[in-house]
Amino acid sequence: ANISEKNIEYIDKIITLCNKKNIKILMAELPSPLVWSLDKNKATIELANKYGLEFIDFNILQEEIKLNWENDTYDKGRHLNIYGAEKVSKYIGKILSEKYNLPNHKEDSNVKDDWNETAKNYEEEKTKLKKELINKQE
Repeated sequence: ANISEKNIEYIDKIITLCNKKNIKILMAELPSPLVWSLDKNKATIELANKYGLEFIDFNILQEEIKLNWENDTYDKGRHLNIYGAEKVSKYIGKILSEKYNLPNHKEDSNVKDDWNETAKNYEEEKTKLKKELINKQE
């Protein structure tokens, strides 16, 4: 679970750029139990600590997020499907709102039209995906 020198080089560049632009960084590992390991977790914690960053490993928060690998993934643990992605997104949103005081711009007049259009497109795609998931289960 070593992080390659090339990856470290780019992580350092990203962190340097974000620091210059006063952008806070939150490192996260999304749930993927088939490729996750305790060694990867430890290596990422070490990297986050080196840079003074918070790291959240969602693999160890599966119960809190209420992930069900039969229903929330399309490949039994490598990638989340729409159901799992929504659960994780809501959990991340809660963290960003509560811990980092990131404001919700959903009703902001500068983005409201784009937000509503994006939400409409998302719901249409979600409906299609749900139908596909149901058809696969039958």
